[in-house]
Amino acid sequence: MTSWSNKELNLLCDPDNHKIVSDGYDYRWYHKLKGKWEMHSIEVFEDFNRAYSWLHYWLVEWDKELATRRLAELRKKKSLERKIRVICEDQEYSTFMKVIEVHKLNPNLTHIEIALMLNLSKQLVGRYIKVAA
Repeated sequence: MTSWSNKELNLLCDPDNHKIVSDGYDYRWYHKLKGKWEMHSIEVFEDFNRAYSWLHYWLVEWDKELATRRLAELRKKKSLERKIRVICEDQEYSTFMKVIEVHKLNPNLTHIEIALMLNLSKQLVGRYIKVAA
């Protein structure tokens, strides 16, 4: 795992954000992540082909890592949705507890989305969340 953020890793996977430049004697590898070109590698390459082979290798590695991260995020999202579905289908929970638990699991859900899951009104969901806060 690299220390790049997902956004940076996504930019690194784009070949247009890389360039290999000659300084007259050697070649240097640059990337553009924050809107400006920065030196990517401290390695100074004697020929263009060696620098290009490094770039090619790392493009493939970054693409693999980005795919792995996205898959992990998808699994996490699926697990969260499964937990919410179990809560919604549980007959032992009161409606109030279902609303609160769903909201705790995913606070990004809107009141309308929670209301649709539990077949309630938006106002009731809003009231329950307000009381619990």
